Amino acid sequence: MTSVDIAANTDWDRQKYNVTAEKALGPFGKMMDVRNVELIPSSEFEPQKRLLKLVVNSSIVDGMVSNAEMASTRTDIMHGTFSVSMKTTDIPGTCQAFFWYFNDTQEIDMEFLSKEFNNTNSSWPVNLVLHTRESIQVGYDSTKVNPNYWKAYLPFNPAEDYHVYRFDYFEDRVSFYMDDILLKQLEGQDFAIPTGAGHLVLQHWSNGDPHWSAGPPQKDAEMLIRWVKAYFNSSNPDRLLNWQERCGEFTPKKLCIIPSADVNRSKETGRGLSWFYTEYEGFANNQIFFRNLAPRQQGWAKWQIWMLVLGWVLMRFFD
Repeated sequence: MTSVDIAANTDWDRQKYNVTAEKALGPFGKMMDVRNVELIPSSEFEPQKRLLKLVVNSSIVDGMVSNAEMASTRTDIMHGTFSVSMKTTDIPGTCQAFFWYFNDTQEIDMEFLSKEFNNTNSSWPVNLVLHTRESIQVGYDSTKVNPNYWKAYLPFNPAEDYHVYRFDYFEDRVSFYMDDILLKQLEGQDFAIPTGAGHLVLQHWSNGDPHWSAGPPQKDAEMLIRWVKAYFNSSNPDRLLNWQERCGEFTPKKLCIIPSADVNRSKETGRGLSWFYTEYEGFANNQIFFRNLAPRQQGWAKWQIWMLVLGWVLMRFFD
């Protein structure tokens, strides 16, 4: 039943492919297995709601670690704001990632390495990465391309609760957020900012590389997703024409506000609260412009306007 539900989804696809150890740059290869992507009851409070679970197995199969990946079916995704409500694993030996991808030289990444979590000294980092030609030239090690990499430290253990992680992709920079708090803005030196359209990916993997994912984990590790939201420009010519015909010249009346994610939790249900246009009749019809209310660095424009030629990719895994 769970597999059928996921397979029938039109916004996201489970991924199935293998990467050899040599190409994966680790002692083990990577096997993306659709069986490692599951829908599960969200909690004892609301068992009818569901979460997306991405699992990395502890066992090795034919020299590969069995991993999990979901990718958006839309590949025309350009500038916009992208967020996920997620709880990580704290089992050492995996990489948990939410990212935008066109190719290995155009990629925007938020990656959590569970081996780096340390409760003793309250150290819980997230790696913020812009992959470029330069990172490929140094063996895909973006940590050596300093202008396009940053390790941000969170004020909480991301494996204990759900939090919202977000990146805003502009033409000249990428800004990364945690619960609407700015972590880092990368200006994208050396042509690091992507120039084409791509797609979104949720990925949980290990290949045993001691310099990155480490692992494999000693026991099966789970990454849990409540929802993904994406508001963005489309590269699709038909959608661009549709926008021009419907909207034409910009006016403030054509704006809709993108509410910030509410990270407060309900004591009655145990759930974090959030807001979806699709829950309100008439709000999601032919919407083109959205305005982002998240806090910005001093000196930035108070409002950031997104022209959404698409509308959005919006997925609530717990519905």
